[in-house]
Amino acid sequence: MVDFSVFKIKDYNDIPGKISEEQCLEIIDIAKSIPKNSTVIEIGCAWGKSTWAWMTGLPAGTKFISIDPFKDDIRNAKQRQLKKQRELRKNNSMALNILNFWENKTVYETITKVLKYHPRKELIDHQIFHGTSDDFDLSNIRRLACVYIDGDHTYDYLTRDLEKYGSISKIICGDDYKPLNTPIPHTPLIDVVNAVNDYSKRTNRKLSVNLRSSFWKLLLDK
Repeated sequence: MVDFSVFKIKDYNDIPGKISEEQCLEIIDIAKSIPKNSTVIEIGCAWGKSTWAWMTGLPAGTKFISIDPFKDDIRNAKQRQLKKQRELRKNNSMALNILNFWENKTVYETITKVLKYHPRKELIDHQIFHGTSDDFDLSNIRRLACVYIDGDHTYDYLTRDLEKYGSISKIICGDDYKPLNTPIPHTPLIDVVNAVNDYSKRTNRKLSVNLRSSFWKLLLDK
């Protein structure tokens, strides 16, 4: 059994994930703006890279809920995602041990272990809901300050998340806003762009996008 403590995870950069350094910094910036005694929800957490960033910035006492069905608990999927990292670090034996750990544990097993090493774990009331955002019951949620959406990126599913969670959340944010014809090289995700744009128009929420990181925010007018 791997002694996970020797890996000394210090921040989100030590955790595999598709979100970038810039996105993590934007998450931390939003998290620091959240009022005390609020609830924050993230939809899609995987191994916990974004989760770690949220926990870094949120005020003590925040109720923070991560929702994920953990569909990526398939070894082949994890190996594809980590292949490039493994090649870049092939001369670093400790890094290889870490990558082997990621590959040989399910995503759910890993995130629950990873977050035990967060320095603020005792300050944040963090819970994991093992299921879909459709399944999650919002009836007991009070003071939802922010929802971070990084789940299913199809138009219909993202629209459902926006309608369900955005209706009671002051801040809505997410990633993968990747339109066509931008100076930033990326694979376009038109469903995300259209769903966010359409929701912004319907609700008169102000849309802010960082095209470098593909991070987007929808804010209520003050």
